[in-house]
Amino acid sequence: MLGQRFLPNPYAAGPVPTIGSDACWAQVNHLLPELDQCSARGAVTDASNSWVADFSVYTGLGGLALTYLRVGLYCRDVRADPDGTMTYLKKAHSVAALCLKKDPYSNEVSFFCGTPGYIAISCVSNALLGNYAAADEDLKDLLAWEQAALKHREDELLFGRAGYIYALLWVKRYFKSKVFDCTHSLRRVAERLVATGKMRAARAYQKWPLMWHCFD
Repeated sequence: MLGQRFLPNPYAAGPVPTIGSDACWAQVNHLLPELDQCSARGAVTDASNSWVADFSVYTGLGGLALTYLRVGLYCRDVRADPDGTMTYLKKAHSVAALCLKKDPYSNEVSFFCGTPGYIAISCVSNALLGNYAAADEDLKDLLAWEQAALKHREDELLFGRAGYIYALLWVKRYFKSKVFDCTHSLRRVAERLVATGKMRAARAYQKWPLMWHCFD
């Protein structure tokens, strides 16, 4: 590495092409009927086009809620469309609430594959809709997952502790004008994450200060 902290990417394809807001919206609008169908059925299709009850942000309805949230923000920030903003933020909250109802106590603790992801999206959509009391309840629920994150078997982003840290930081991004003190939970889970890395390294990788495994 010789002083560099990165490896050059030999597959870089140059700068990402820009796309105008109208062209971008046309692409989004083309996909919205498919998303609405998933929302209406409370399910998503898998690789074989079968309908499955997957609620995760990673591959399921939670990802649909996140998509609606981003569409709502696009309507607000780019299209200056208040009606579209409210429509899609409400859809985001509705789908997140469905995920919470169907999968309230998942085995995973991350934003991407666990209940904290649904809570985080519900929290942010509630806040953006002006439902601050409901958003505060969501914040309490999200912070209550700290113990599950501390005890979880995984450390990484997709399922484990790092994914819970991501959920907290993701929500914190949207609460710049509102107090959301997650410092205690962030510190405890991060310290646990580092501790497990040190323990694994000491046990089997003495030449490394930190080491984690995912799926062994």
